[in-house]
Amino acid sequence: MKKINKEKIENPKIKQLDQIKAILLKRGNPRFQMFVILSATFICATLCSISLLNFGITKMFIRYPLAILTGYLSFFLFLRIWVFFAFKGINLHPDESINILRIDSNKLYGNSDINVSSAPYDFIFEHEQTFLMILFLILALSILVIFGYVIFISPLFLSELVLESFAMTFVYKKIQNYQRIGWYGVVLKNTIMPFLILLAIFTFIAFIIQSALPEIKSMGDLINSINSNSQ
Repeated sequence: MKKINKEKIENPKIKQLDQIKAILLKRGNPRFQMFVILSATFICATLCSISLLNFGITKMFIRYPLAILTGYLSFFLFLRIWVFFAFKGINLHPDESINILRIDSNKLYGNSDINVSSAPYDFIFEHEQTFLMILFLILALSILVIFGYVIFISPLFLSELVLESFAMTFVYKKIQNYQRIGWYGVVLKNTIMPFLILLAIFTFIAFIIQSALPEIKSMGDLINSINSNSQ
């Protein structure tokens, strides 16, 4: 009996999410839209890092976490803007919103000053180019993997975002015991772990780099160092 009751509670929400997902796929490419949002987020984080460097914050393990946090906050802003335009032109009053959500989804789918003189860094200094290339690849791959994950889940993620932001204001009462978490709750639920992983990777690697090579103060210095050593 408990399973049956649970299905009665959850199925309406799943159905609404599937229908909104179908609408998003019909009207555009949510994964491409998420790619644009993430690209804008990356640009904001990069600009923040450059600004902090110009203000004299040369420690990457301090500057990069602040830049990533700024980027994450801008991610919320860009998603809020996306939600505003997601259903632009559709009149979402109660009766019509329910009709919209009844679209046949099947049809739509078919269509630092750190002491570095100690021995632990001797190996690093002897193989500096390899060391820098490995760390750079880890940073680049971590960004690609996390961005790829968010882009992959974006159709369902954006559908739930729309459901919480707009549609649920009209239909959530029809779903028994549905607990609203708000659009920001949807963003946190789907992205907080990737954000924390990226934050931890960048902070740790930035600390390692500047502990061994304090002259490197940015990713640009890291790339230049790799290029100069390879020539």
